[in-house]
Amino acid sequence: MSSLKQAAILAQLIDQLRCRGSWAGETHIQKACFLMQNLFGGENEYEFVLYHYGPFSFDLRDKLENMLAEGFVTLDHEFGYGPKFRVTDCGKELMEKFPNALSNRSDKIKKTAEFIRNRNAGELERTSTALYLLLENPKTSEDGIADKLVQVKPHVLRDAALDAVKEVKGYM
Repeated sequence: MSSLKQAAILAQLIDQLRCRGSWAGETHIQKACFLMQNLFGGENEYEFVLYHYGPFSFDLRDKLENMLAEGFVTLDHEFGYGPKFRVTDCGKELMEKFPNALSNRSDKIKKTAEFIRNRNAGELERTSTALYLLLENPKTSEDGIADKLVQVKPHVLRDAALDAVKEVKGYM
């Protein structure tokens, strides 16, 4: 896939996240892309590893930095919070150049944005890590995955881990 088409799809995702009340910071975008690829049938455009706050793609981080440099997105800063991405007019023009690519992915992008909504980073860490562990351990029980989640994320409470596993399994 071309770099510009990939940027247009990512811009559409950011726009849809913001429309549904998401903070749309880098953590939200990272988790949204991971969920879209692995839960809602998106293409596997980015490779993810389990990192500090759940699945993380260094390639996606680079793509977001490139989109900032190219002027397709900008960062809005609010005192006391991390920056959030916003699609610029240039980014909206880019999206208009790829109507078929966006139309073909519209449903997946909307489902992902609806799932993310206004969840905070902690909720996204739990759900995306639960999915990551489910994909890595497909024959493990829900309780087993919840135990693994608590092992790799000791700050996550066991009940919250199990809730995240059950929620994600409900979408699989």
